[in-house]
Amino acid sequence: MMAGITWWNLGDGTAVQGENEAKGGIMDEQLLPKSSYRALDKLINEDWRTTTQVKTDDKGTVQFRGFYGKYVVKVTAGDKSKEFELNFSKDSQTPHKLVLKQ
Repeated sequence: MMAGITWWNLGDGTAVQGENEAKGGIMDEQLLPKSSYRALDKLINEDWRTTTQVKTDDKGTVQFRGFYGKYVVKVTAGDKSKEFELNFSKDSQTPHKLVLKQ
């Protein structure tokens, strides 16, 4: 499971003297994005995000596979809709019950 990313020296040329030979920043010396920045940005903002649209079954239930974290779920029935904020964590297997009052 991915828990976090630690990156020292965001930009090239910003490290303490003697630590900058590798130029390991994700931005260049002008603080313009390098390919590593674009790859990390794509992972965080596209690949590691869950964006889906689903319909309930005959019992009104939905199952989906997604990442742990906070979700904003919009429930719509006819002309009524409501948004709910849900949190899914590794330790929580409790189903969420969302009710849209008519």
